Amino acid sequence: IKTFSEAGYNVSYAVLNASDYGVPQKRERIFIVGIRKDLKFFYRFPPKLISAPVPLKKVLLKEVEVLQKYHFSKRAVDGLKRANKAFNKGRTQNIDEPCNTLSAHLAKVSLNGTDPVLSTGKETYRRFTPLEAARIQSFPDSFKFVGNDLNAYRQIGNAIPPVLMWHVFDNLLSQLSEHESESTNITVNLTTLLKIKNTNLHRLHKETGISYQQLWSIANNKTHAISFDLLEKLCDKLNCKPNDIFTTQ
Repeated sequence: IKTFSEAGYNVSYAVLNASDYGVPQKRERIFIVGIRKDLKFFYRFPPKLISAPVPLKKVLLKEVEVLQKYHFSKRAVDGLKRANKAFNKGRTQNIDEPCNTLSAHLAKVSLNGTDPVLSTGKETYRRFTPLEAARIQSFPDSFKFVGNDLNAYRQIGNAIPPVLMWHVFDNLLSQLSEHESESTNITVNLTTLLKIKNTNLHRLHKETGISYQQLWSIANNKTHAISFDLLEKLCDKLNCKPNDIFTTQ
């Protein structure tokens, strides 16, 4: 932190748990964000957004969809039964809670280790499929991992949960926008643009799903921040560029 500060950054850091942001996994990681000191502000991390964590069962496949290769053999189960309980082997997950932390060790998960596994019945267990592991990390089902199962497990286990990273980055964009609007004269051209496009706030509200109050605040320069997603939605609907809506002086 001292090194970053001496390099010219206002440094903020925090340990965030992915389960507090809608990810079905108890995964704590430290995040460090530096803002150039000439901008004269510190980054503020997003508050916890989820009061009731997403349970593991919400992202699991039905057992009939899981191939046999993801199940542990009878020999592995017998080894678990012989293990010293003090070593806490075979960490079967409570599917009504977020999953324990996944790692890049997913491809080599065994009942003889401390990795999260699933119980599928009386003395039967299995590992997560790549799709389930990706969901636990909050990847969409449409995301494609390169290579075989081993490669996919490594990529998934080493990743930062995309949903958590989105909240961190969206918060950064909002704060940068807020800081810029406070230090720059911004002209909002939304009302003029709506006239050119022969539409209005009510119609824009219905077509984009953006609340009328939020659109009115933007059009009347009553907001200090606008998220990237919202700006992208407006530009897509109005077939324009961001600087068609906002101009700076």
